[in-house]
Amino acid sequence: MAVQIQLDDPQRVYTNHETISGRIILNLTHSENVSAIVVKLEGESKSLIEREKGAFQQFNPSVVTADQRAGFQRSGSATENHKILYEVSQVFPIATGEKAADPVYTLRAGKHEYPFKFTISHDNECSHLPSQQKLPDHDPNTFWEASQLPFRHVKRVLPPTLASFGTEASIRYYIKVTVHRPSRLRENRRAERPFRFVPFDPPIVLGSSKEVYARRPYSFQGGPQGEVDARLPSPAILTWDKSIPLRILLRRSGENEEQVYLTFLQLRLFEFTEVRASDVTRVRTHIRPLLGLEVLTIPLWSPLEKETTLNSKLWDHLRFPHAAEPSFETCNLRRSYDLEVGLGLGYTGPPNARRGQTIFVPLRFQVQVFSGRDAASSSRAVQSDEPLPPTYDPSSRPENDAEDLLPGYEDATRSGDVVVESSGEAKGDLKGKISE
Repeated sequence: MAVQIQLDDPQRVYTNHETISGRIILNLTHSENVSAIVVKLEGESKSLIEREKGAFQQFNPSVVTADQRAGFQRSGSATENHKILYEVSQVFPIATGEKAADPVYTLRAGKHEYPFKFTISHDNECSHLPSQQKLPDHDPNTFWEASQLPFRHVKRVLPPTLASFGTEASIRYYIKVTVHRPSRLRENRRAERPFRFVPFDPPIVLGSSKEVYARRPYSFQGGPQGEVDARLPSPAILTWDKSIPLRILLRRSGENEEQVYLTFLQLRLFEFTEVRASDVTRVRTHIRPLLGLEVLTIPLWSPLEKETTLNSKLWDHLRFPHAAEPSFETCNLRRSYDLEVGLGLGYTGPPNARRGQTIFVPLRFQVQVFSGRDAASSSRAVQSDEPLPPTYDPSSRPENDAEDLLPGYEDATRSGDVVVESSGEAKGDLKGKISE
């Protein structure tokens, strides 16, 4: 018996409230007895942290059970596995309202196809642990692992697929089929088909004149001084394929009117992935360069000018990359972001100076990353494509064995369209505020 899952649109990236459909294909070389064919839509958020030597001896008893503590002491690792999405449909036999005591059906040799269809939900579902009384009659050994029970659960929008951390942290979505065979001497046949998921963005209020800004002073020894502002619309959101709606303002103070130059400009995205497993937490940081302009000599001031705004053509051509997953939080994983704006300012110095001065001014915001997918388009898709009703209790428990170059200055000064929203606040010793 060969079991295959064929999706109607295998290359598609799915989102909330969209329909995922396909066919289960069985190729039999001879007649086979089966009791049921069950298809599941599943999503799981897994974390595994290897403990440092001796670190596993300290536990929070309110979070970890005695059995888990003993297991951690033996293995030196902590794990969590949350089922964030779980839908079930029985495609064979089709439910008739009557239940047979021990159903057995004979499928003849050849090719058999069974269509399936699911609608992907909005929120994760692991906070609603199913009742143990709602197990399917023909598979009495399925149950939720007891290790899930003590862990904390949060209800959030389903997170995006995450596969960049190996076994330490992963979020998977897949279709799974189980062909149940009545004979105890023949194991059930299973197959899985993963797919990529990206959630739609939460609603935001557009059109506000408020901005989030970070401000930091600068000062040259024996020379000009002032301050730098980096501003983003409030809330500060960076959206896939859109430009970064950034404004950079510089002010000078005092009577010194000597020229200051922009010598380099960089934009960097700090990705923070918080991984939790039982009572252990790790934060992984990755820095993603967005822009790096060096060896610049752009004068900042016109005569008698006290305030200036950098020309946004330096970064307008950028489109925010898909490589940064949308911000998310699950029961055991969380992704957040900071945007760092770094400026290099140069001063030639007084007439008798042997060499000029250069200072670095960093400014950081907390930002959110959006995919650009909206709920309205997903709602229209759902209305035009209603799912098949499940023929199986969707609250049944899942099975234990359910188991895939920076731009240069010439490129940076080209003109580009600016369209985007954003959210955040300044971090650390920077002053983050919202202005009208």
